Amino acid sequence: MLGSLADDVDWISMSYTMRTLLIVDDFEPDRELYRRYLLADSSSTYQLLEADCATAGLELCRTQQIDAIVLDYWLPDIDGLAFMDRLDAQSNGGETPPVVIVTGRGDERVAVQAMKRGAQDYLMKHCLTPELLKLTVQTVIENARLRRQLRQSEDTQRESEHCWREIFNTCFHFMGLLAIDGIVLEVNQAALDSVGAYRCDIVGQYFWETPWWNHSQQLQSQLKAAIAAAANGEFIRYEMNFPNAMGGTTTMDFSLKPVCDQFGQVLRLIAEGRDISDRKLAEQRLRELQERLQLGIQVAVGLAQIDYASSTVALSPEAAALYGLPADSLVVSRDRIHATFHPDERSELFGIIEQVLDPAGIGWFAREHRVVWHNGEIRWLYVRKQVFFDRSSDDPRPSYAILAAIDISDRKLAEAERERLLSLAEAANRGKDEFVAMVAHELRSPLNSIFAWAKLLQNRKLDEETTAKALATISRNTQVQVQLVEDLLDISRMVTGTLHLTLAPVNLVEVIEGGLDMVRPMATAKKIQLDTHLTVTPQISGDWQRLQQILVNLLTNAIKFTPERGRVEIALFQVDSQVQLRIHDNGKGIAKEFLPVIFERFKQGQNNTGSQDGLGLGLAIVKHLVELHSGTITAHSQGEGQGATFTIRLPLLKFMGDE
Repeated sequence: MLGSLADDVDWISMSYTMRTLLIVDDFEPDRELYRRYLLADSSSTYQLLEADCATAGLELCRTQQIDAIVLDYWLPDIDGLAFMDRLDAQSNGGETPPVVIVTGRGDERVAVQAMKRGAQDYLMKHCLTPELLKLTVQTVIENARLRRQLRQSEDTQRESEHCWREIFNTCFHFMGLLAIDGIVLEVNQAALDSVGAYRCDIVGQYFWETPWWNHSQQLQSQLKAAIAAAANGEFIRYEMNFPNAMGGTTTMDFSLKPVCDQFGQVLRLIAEGRDISDRKLAEQRLRELQERLQLGIQVAVGLAQIDYASSTVALSPEAAALYGLPADSLVVSRDRIHATFHPDERSELFGIIEQVLDPAGIGWFAREHRVVWHNGEIRWLYVRKQVFFDRSSDDPRPSYAILAAIDISDRKLAEAERERLLSLAEAANRGKDEFVAMVAHELRSPLNSIFAWAKLLQNRKLDEETTAKALATISRNTQVQVQLVEDLLDISRMVTGTLHLTLAPVNLVEVIEGGLDMVRPMATAKKIQLDTHLTVTPQISGDWQRLQQILVNLLTNAIKFTPERGRVEIALFQVDSQVQLRIHDNGKGIAKEFLPVIFERFKQGQNNTGSQDGLGLGLAIVKHLVELHSGTITAHSQGEGQGATFTIRLPLLKFMGDE
């Protein structure tokens, strides 16, 4: 018997959080490690099943509803590839759980074969972290769930397909879809913008004849061969260089990924290209620094002999230069050498010297340390010192020591530069992952709601009130997705420099009144008072639609973060040759540490007080639009609970005869 409407919706929600995970691995410590990693994931609830061989794992797949499989590649009875073959055969053409292969040894060839057989990811045990395993498992389960939804709701998800297409067009790198013979079926907006082309100019052509490749027969021949190989099921990836509009060379990381049906037949090819010119330049800089280091080793080796009887040091000219001493100071006191030690390391170095002068010790040391020249410059040296003892009596004493030193400052600089570049790369990857996660999160909630209500409309006869509620919910959530796509498109235009204004004389008061009309229903619903103080009727040069977008965004935020029966003030006044628009609310306010980054992309939704909605794009778009109008925008708040004030300054329109 069918349950209630609430029961159906609750079941749909629960199906995304209760997950059954099968771990197939013959090594108990590894299974225990996976258990610990996954059970520590507070965002998901897992029921964990385990098998120590492929046969037991396949039997559990036959008798249990499995959401995902973590599979060791090397099993005692068969390997991971054979396991997936049997799993596929066992399903009789039905759906199989997504598989994540984990192995302690393997190579790219094995990874490619595993992906061809249907594995969703391929992880190396020595690189495995709790975050990586949790994220990978969550991702493959989520992807499997989305694939099931797509198969079940093709007719009801046309709007979702449209949203996907728009997001595809907002990707900042080249993406395209090809037929197996190389005909272009689809290409994203970033790729079109890179050559100033329209979609109708590209779709239907052979890929190698499009503007990206037609300046080089070598590139075209290389691409033809790559497409032929990808059409046979190979994953192709290589780097290519081609001239750019600036007269230089662009390096692209290009790949072709076959898209196969359930029988392994290649249906389409996904082409993807990323501009890696900056990365290649950074690698070149690192190579140059390494070459300079090698040259330094060849020409800057310094030798010194330390006489402990006279407490003097005889230096080679190279050694004197390394310690920042004049060329005529080739014999100096030990104290003068010690005085060059960096203050932060001096005490430790003295302790090491005392140890090597002990006849019972090892008598040598090798160490990197800093020296400070007389002009204040700091250099890094690698020093190796060997002490020789006079053992002619019962009381051995240090006689002399030989010291060899090389300047490793360039190597240290290279290491620091490498760490900086790695940190930048890690931050970029983290930002990309966070961006994808945020987009997925913002799309998932309205899509889930649309799907749930559409399913109920399809499978049930609902009363008039419930039907109206369902349609209103679908419409509202579709509008949420449309606004999200519009924000993403504006950000894409900002990044590519294609966001332009249509300027004309604009009465700012009329813009404000129009914006107030748009947000007044929202304010009325929360009983929020809208106070206006429009002391002037200035004209500026601006884009009416974009100015209203600025105003509506700021007013919407003010109303959103102001409690019921609160107040939002809009003031407009002139200061010299500028007009100032100030929007003030008595709402939740802005934390002091968030104010410096409030206009950055992807910041607002994560950091703003009490807010977890949106991608944090609105204020970034507002700032960009204000600056396109030659204006400025500032944010001010005394802190959380103290309200917030946004002030926009725009230049007044000058007329003939104005000074």
